[in-house]
Amino acid sequence: EITEDEIPFEIPENWCWVRLGEIGQIVGGGTPRTEDKLSWQNGKIPWLTPADMKNIEGKYVSHGERYITEYGLKHSSTQLMPEGAILFSSRAPIGYIAIANNDITTNQGFKSIVPHIFKMSEFIYYYLMTITPEIEKMGSGTTFKEVSGTVMKKVSIPLPPLNEQQRIVERIEELLPEIQSLKNDEAKLEELQKSFPKKMKDAILKYAIQGKLTQQLPEDGDARDLLKEIRKEKAQLIKEGKIKKEKPLPEITEDEIPFEIPENW
Repeated sequence: EITEDEIPFEIPENWCWVRLGEIGQIVGGGTPRTEDKLSWQNGKIPWLTPADMKNIEGKYVSHGERYITEYGLKHSSTQLMPEGAILFSSRAPIGYIAIANNDITTNQGFKSIVPHIFKMSEFIYYYLMTITPEIEKMGSGTTFKEVSGTVMKKVSIPLPPLNEQQRIVERIEELLPEIQSLKNDEAKLEELQKSFPKKMKDAILKYAIQGKLTQQLPEDGDARDLLKEIRKEKAQLIKEGKIKKEKPLPEITEDEIPFEIPENW
């Protein structure tokens, strides 16, 4: 029986707490002998490892990299699971989850659930996503943690009526794309925040050198007068031998002017 200590939150009155082993069969996997060609050559039965689960997009999986034969199925501990089975990696790492899109087998790195009523597959799938950290704590082992079939059978799960399960799944799948969109927006905002100081600095400098950052005051005079003074000072430095006289520079053409400047510049 599920004790009060095992119940993590309250559920509606028409729901009940059950264990995974009550609503489905917990299925392990196995690996045919690698040197046995009869188990692998021209195999057509999909066979998954936890490593295959890394590349899955979405909630369904059809196959991994390798396939086994009927001979390999019969001469190993792997088991053929039907479409709708919920595949759960139980080691290295714990917690990859997907729903079988067709008949499928796995290696021993799984403790999958074949529900007694397949319309429950998606609800179980989403519940396992939420409870994975807790299941991971139940794992044991020294080299790496592993969750046993016995542990998976005892995992508690809230059970709503079937129609409500389906409404919950529909609502989750309405909201998840919005959450993903928010996540994408957050990533863009973080990138913007990283680049903002540099862009702001560049913009300030750009406005400053174009005469747009400060107010133009008549009493400042005209830069052409400043240029005359510069030329006068330069001539004096040449006369005193402090700098060498150079060939005159060419006039600046309109093509060389990158932006407009104030009239007194």
